[in-house]
Amino acid sequence: MSEKLPRVTANEIIKIVEKLGFHFSRQSGSHKIYKKTEVRDCIHARSHALERR
Repeated sequence: MSEKLPRVTANEIIKIVEKLGFHFSRQSGSHKIYKKTEVRDCIHARSHALERR
């Protein structure tokens, strides 16, 4: 039940999001916003690397 999820980078997520039909809309600091025309939702992706703790 407590299986770990695979670690993915922001670039890997962005590639998946773009394959799903989302396009880059704008950027606010390190957050990139992707939108899809037929969907009212948008996706926010942090573009900087996360540090391990």
